[in-house]
Amino acid sequence: MFRDLFFDGLKQNSAWVLEDDNGNEYTVFKDLTVVAPDKTYKCNSIDEVMAIPTTSSDQTVGDLIDHLRSLDFNHVSQNTHPTSRSIQG
Repeated sequence: MFRDLFFDGLKQNSAWVLEDDNGNEYTVFKDLTVVAPDKTYKCNSIDEVMAIPTTSSDQTVGDLIDHLRSLDFNHVSQNTHPTSRSIQG
């Protein structure tokens, strides 16, 4: 139900964070990079994002998006993107 709103919202926000039934977070970035608990996925399409498996049995990121009841706007720091670099001096 929220699929279109979810991906349209990525145009205005840097990322969305989803949580599966096991409490694991999946961060979906504007460039369709998805950071899962076990792996980072660089997707080329919305369909690829939707197909990423979660730790919940037989559930995908698409299922998490499809079962959303609302879109809460929470700030996600830019440095959470896997290509961000931190310089320590």
